[in-house]
Amino acid sequence: MKKRTAAQKIHFIGALVYVGACLLLGIYRIVDTGSVFNLFKCWVSVLYLLIPPILCWLFRKKPSYSMNLCIYGFMFAAYTLGVAMEWYHYFSLYDLVAHFLSGVFFAIVGLCAYFFLRKDSYSALGNDPLLAASFTFLFSGFVAGFWEILEYLSFLVTGYDSQNVVATGVADSMEDMIAGILGGLVIALYWYFRAKKHPDHPSLPPVQEFYDANYSKQP
Repeated sequence: MKKRTAAQKIHFIGALVYVGACLLLGIYRIVDTGSVFNLFKCWVSVLYLLIPPILCWLFRKKPSYSMNLCIYGFMFAAYTLGVAMEWYHYFSLYDLVAHFLSGVFFAIVGLCAYFFLRKDSYSALGNDPLLAASFTFLFSGFVAGFWEILEYLSFLVTGYDSQNVVATGVADSMEDMIAGILGGLVIALYWYFRAKKHPDHPSLPPVQEFYDANYSKQP
C-alpha cells in the first residue's frame, strides 16, 4: 500500500473537519428551526468535496492537496456559512467579507489557470511575473463581475433578490465587485513582488504544488 505524504494526510484531516462541520451545522439548523430543508442545505455542502476530483479528471491534471483545501475553505465560507447558515442575512458585513475571500480564492485559481493556458507550461515559474500578476488580477475581477451578472439574471428569472436590487439599486453589486477585485489585487501584488525577489520560488503554496505536480518537469 502506498504511504501517504504529509500533504495527503493534512488534506484528509481537512476534509474530515469540513464534513464534520457541515454535518454538525445541519443538525444545529434542524434543532434550531425545525426545518428539514435547512438541514439539507447544510448537508449538501459535503458534495463540494467532489469538485477537486472532477476538475482533475476534466483537465487531466494531478491533484494539488492544498488547492483542494482552499476550495473546501471557500465553499464553507461562501455557501455553508453564507447561504445555509444565512450569515449573509444575519451579519451585514459578511457579504463583503465573502466577496473579498472570493477575490483571493479566484486569484489563486487564476494563477493555476495561467500556467495551464500559457504556451510554454514548463518554463520557469517566475519567468514573466508581470504577465502572471496581470492575468491573475483580471481573472479574479472577471469572476467577480460575472458572478454579479449571474445573480442579477437569477433575480430577473426567479425574483429572488440576492443583490437587494429593489432596495439599494446597484450599490450592493458595486460593493461586492470592488471587494472581490481588492481580494484579487492583494494576491496579484503579493505574487508579483515575491516573483521579482524570489524568481526560483515565488508562488503561493497551493499554486506551487499545482505547478510542481504538473509542470516542474518535462513530460
